[in-house]
Amino acid sequence: MAAEKDLYHWMESHVPEITDRYTIETLRTKRQEFARQKLYLAHDMSKLRIASLQALAEEMSLSDDWINQAFEVFYEARQKITLFDDVA
Repeated sequence: MAAEKDLYHWMESHVPEITDRYTIETLRTKRQEFARQKLYLAHDMSKLRIASLQALAEEMSLSDDWINQAFEVFYEARQKITLFDDVA
């Protein structure tokens, strides 16, 4: 959820056409629907997210030059974890 929020905030600055139309919740629902349609990507969540961003760019008639950077924002945020105190 935190990574999705970071991505959404980044998108507000870089592709506001998307965030003006969709909330974070509606984008999540769209991605889930996309995933159900693309079961062959179910084993690779990174490819699935990139493909869903590409589909979004196509839907909005946007260039796709922002997608790699958007995914990097998400990926970096996804890697930020806090371990429990008893985890070595």
